Amino acid sequence: DQCEIDIANAMMGISSVAIMAVDSSKFGPQERKPALRQPSLRPGDYVLTDQQLSPAFARLFKDQRVVVA
Repeated sequence: DQCEIDIANAMMGISSVAIMAVDSSKFGPQERKPALRQPSLRPGDYVLTDQQLSPAFARLFKDQRVVVA
């Protein structure tokens, strides 16, 4: 939903650190491509997920702090 993207952009614009919580199902094959994209994470931002990332995704998030919880 575009409103959620706009809110995320506004929050990231005033924050010093962002935390993106993503369950592991989002790191697998998807049937469709999303129409909207979240803002890009900055170096030092956090990615919180429930399982270890595959090597390919770990490379994508090499500049972020990945926390598995």
